[in-house]
Amino acid sequence: MPARTRTKRRSPLPPLQLSTLLPSHYNLRPDEANAVACPDCQTWQRIMGDQGKTRTIRDHYSTDLSGAELDAGQRDTRCPSARRIVEIDVTIAHWARQIEEGTTQVAARRPTTLLRKVPTPQPVALHQLNPAPPTADSARTRFEAHRARCADCIASKACPTGLRLEGEARVLRYREPQRAAAQARAEQEQRLAERRQAEDRPERRQAEWSGVLLPVFVADALRRIPLHGARSPILGAQVPVGARPIARTRTADEVLAASPLRTQRGRSSTPGSLSV
Repeated sequence: MPARTRTKRRSPLPPLQLSTLLPSHYNLRPDEANAVACPDCQTWQRIMGDQGKTRTIRDHYSTDLSGAELDAGQRDTRCPSARRIVEIDVTIAHWARQIEEGTTQVAARRPTTLLRKVPTPQPVALHQLNPAPPTADSARTRFEAHRARCADCIASKACPTGLRLEGEARVLRYREPQRAAAQARAEQEQRLAERRQAEDRPERRQAEWSGVLLPVFVADALRRIPLHGARSPILGAQVPVGARPIARTRTADEVLAASPLRTQRGRSSTPGSLSV
């Protein structure tokens, strides 16, 4: 690849002041090479020159063609900001403070934790529900229903399934007194809890009333004080409450006599009127 031509001529564009750029578009860290984002080609370029002397943007090209393209006869286009004078008119401390403030604002805009929506629990299917615990009556009903439709149980004494159902019915019938006693105790405890709750309700209600008794008393006292210049609805303007007199209803002859058409006919029939 042929060597690229470099020039020492500076860019005719006015000097680039770093204070006019965003803090994130240039780098002034002491332990790193100073660099700036070229305002024309938007690429990061190094700031050449020593401190205290004229600083310029590194000579670079805006096209940046490869070797094959250069061999084909094409030429790179020099960036207008190549070797442009750079004025570092900001201090490193001020630039670092701006970078830190920008980083803090960006971190504050982003949520620290991701709050995912809690999925709605789906109810289980009917066949997945736990059935009610069997009782002596339900076990005996299942055993009798099986014997009624099982051919082996009808022909012989019992099949293995029938023997199992019969054994379960016998065990549940033996345990039925214990189950009934446990159910009776549970129902009795529930009734006692409901009775205690009903007995405690008036006391709790009274305690609640005692807590708001003073504000209620003050509100009643303030309501009884008459307001200055105010009139209650009862003491307002007198409204007639008596029966309104009903006008006499006119007869048909009176209505016909007062009709405009009847009056016009009567005038046209007077003596001296001309008839057409």
